[in-house]
Amino acid sequence: MQQTSSSSATTHGVGRILVTGADADAFLQGQLTQDVRKLVGDASLIAGYCSAKGRLLAVLQMQRRPDGIVLETHRSVLESTLKRLRMFVLRSKVTLTEIEPSVPDSGDHDWRRGRIEQGLPTIFPATVDHFVPQMCNLDVLGGISYDKGCYTGQEIVARLHYLGQVKRRMFHVRIAAASVPGAEIFESGGTQAVGEVVDALEGHALVVLQTAHAAADLRLEAPNGPPVSDLVNLSAGA
Repeated sequence: MQQTSSSSATTHGVGRILVTGADADAFLQGQLTQDVRKLVGDASLIAGYCSAKGRLLAVLQMQRRPDGIVLETHRSVLESTLKRLRMFVLRSKVTLTEIEPSVPDSGDHDWRRGRIEQGLPTIFPATVDHFVPQMCNLDVLGGISYDKGCYTGQEIVARLHYLGQVKRRMFHVRIAAASVPGAEIFESGGTQAVGEVVDALEGHALVVLQTAHAAADLRLEAPNGPPVSDLVNLSAGA
């Protein structure tokens, strides 16, 4: 984990990718943590897009429409997500196209705030390849299928599930200072970070924490930094 500056999420708004073609479903089934077969009617499903290390490169909202499947994610990771997906098309009958954004630059703040309030993670450039999906509670949110077959990073995600060793989870917290994605969380008096900010606005934040430290006196960016308080365990019962 690294400390980051406020420039870590300077691209604003929400981007969308339209996936079309005869092989669109099969292609996405081999790329995402979600079971594409569940995408019926007006359903909007959350999904993770992982690296080979099983860590999140993006969190996507998926929705089917007559001309294909739309993937929605924050614009700061849209270009890298689209580029990587295209690398794996190969001979598949699939076309990936960036389409008009669903949320303009001016709506970025409200979109992010809404996701923080709902406990929905967003991946930014500062946190790309940092979190296994379960750390961001994608299993609790219904965004991981363990029986749909292989996808990029699936072996690591499945191993974590079946061994039952999720030692980091996402919490909603309050932070008494401005913060940014990727900022580290310390225990007061500690020397090593025990967590990382997923996103934060107006004192509200989602953070991934080592669960063993969830009851500790937590601080932002340094052992004597601004307090991190009012923790809500978003994975309770998982």
